Amino acid sequence: MIKRKWYVCEVILKTLTMLDQTITVWGNIDQLKQVLTNLLDNAIKHSEAGGAVRVVLGTNNNDAFISVEDSGPGIPKEALENIWERFYKVDKSRSRRGTGTGLGLSIVNKIVEMHGGKVSAESEPGHGAVFTVYLPSAEQA
Repeated sequence: MIKRKWYVCEVILKTLTMLDQTITVWGNIDQLKQVLTNLLDNAIKHSEAGGAVRVVLGTNNNDAFISVEDSGPGIPKEALENIWERFYKVDKSRSRRGTGTGLGLSIVNKIVEMHGGKVSAESEPGHGAVFTVYLPSAEQA
């Protein structure tokens, strides 16, 4: 007998965009969708019910960027350098769903690097995490 646990996601999604500007990057659409899907999935999984996930789009110098910010428990400073490694999990109990293989951020990092970009993570325990993807702007390519 298989028992399944279902969780209702009660996270508020907030989006802030630069409406007066079109932001374009060159890349594989499926891979870039995977980057965003992985980051949003992590943000939702690690935010408590009633928490917020915020997505910010913009440009910085010659790069386009997208940031995904969650209101979860945050990541300890000593774990930040390891989160890009395959199968690494900060704490198995962090996730409300308890699922995941620890591959998501490794995949994000590899895809972003293949597109000539970089990804960063900022966090402080108790204050959520912010993951920012920087990709070369199409205007600069």
